[in-house]
Amino acid sequence: MRLITTTFGELDKIQRQIEQVFEEVAGSGNPYGQLSYGQPPVELRETEETLLLLALLPGIDSNDLDIQATREAVLIAGKYSYEEPTDKSAYFRSEFPRGQFRRVISLPLPIQNTEVKADYEHGILTLTLPKAPEVINKVVKVSVLEPRDSESPDTETANDSKASAS
Repeated sequence: MRLITTTFGELDKIQRQIEQVFEEVAGSGNPYGQLSYGQPPVELRETEETLLLLALLPGIDSNDLDIQATREAVLIAGKYSYEEPTDKSAYFRSEFPRGQFRRVISLPLPIQNTEVKADYEHGILTLTLPKAPEVINKVVKVSVLEPRDSESPDTETANDSKASAS
C-alpha cells in the first residue's frame, strides 16, 4: 500500500511540474492573468449602467470581508476560516485555502465608487459598480477680454478732480 501512495505522490509532483512548464511557455491561457493560491476567482460583467463584479468566496463570513473601491479598481480582502481537523489525521492532499487573502481587480472603465452596492449570498459576493458618467469631449467657444485702458480708475478720478479745480 505504501508503494501506491508514493507512486501517486510522485505522479502528482510530475503533473504540477508539467503544468508549470506549460504556464511558463504558453502563459496561463487566461487573458486576465493567473490567480495566486487562495485568491478568489472573479467574474466581471457589464450592463448598460453598471459593472457587475462577482467573487467566489465559499465559507467566508461577511464580517471577515474588507471591500474597498476607487474609480479604477476594487480591493477584496478577507480571511478563510476553515478549521483544521483536531484529530491526528494526515493529509494526502488539501487544496483548501487558508489564512488571509487580498485581491485587487482593475476595472476597464471608471465607476462611481461612492455608490457601490454589495450583496453576499451562498458564498458569492456580488458588487454592483455604477459606471461614472461619460465625460463628453465638447468644444467650447472661449471669448477674449478687451484690453483695459492704461489708466486705472484711481488715476481717472484724480485727473477729474484736478480739471474741476482749475
